[in-house]
Amino acid sequence: MKKVLPILSLAISVAFTANATEQEQANTGPKVGWYLGVDVHNSELDIESFAGYAIDDISSESAIGIALGYEQKLSEEFMLAIEGEYVFLGEHEVMLVNAYRAIDLDFYNLNLNIKPKYYFTGTGFYLGASAGIGTYGVDASAGNISVTDNGMGFNFGAEAGYEFSSGVVLSGGYRSATVEIDSIDFDFDGLYVGLDYKF
Repeated sequence: MKKVLPILSLAISVAFTANATEQEQANTGPKVGWYLGVDVHNSELDIESFAGYAIDDISSESAIGIALGYEQKLSEEFMLAIEGEYVFLGEHEVMLVNAYRAIDLDFYNLNLNIKPKYYFTGTGFYLGASAGIGTYGVDASAGNISVTDNGMGFNFGAEAGYEFSSGVVLSGGYRSATVEIDSIDFDFDGLYVGLDYKF
């Protein structure tokens, strides 16, 4: 009996180690499932003209986005995510030529995005792209006058990142968006960094 117990203990230990190794191997690569993400953007705005006035200067602002999405595996290397996203694009101060005044523009939007990703085999590194459609809102104010309006727009971009085994994803990339509101074209672009967590 004294000889059996050590052998039994060793057998159980080996069985648990093998099972843990199998589970670890089965869970290699990117996770499938829901994720929550936060992005911080450098938001650059470009406008040809505003209310008939040429533009003298536009301030650059920081923007922040929050996304909830689901990522599905298409193959060993390819993943596809679909996400809903809210972005506050910042308050931009627009100087109008010969108008001697500035207009403050607050932009925000809701997007539905698709994000394909290619993961390099055996690593957490990936390259990805994104494209989406959404509704954009703007609050414009000058002195005591304020106006709110909205329109539909499109966005696209590219990113690179790394997914840790814990489900934490660090990313960085470039995005561009275009929207027409009240016959005015607003173009946004800039770099961003992001942090996602897969449940």
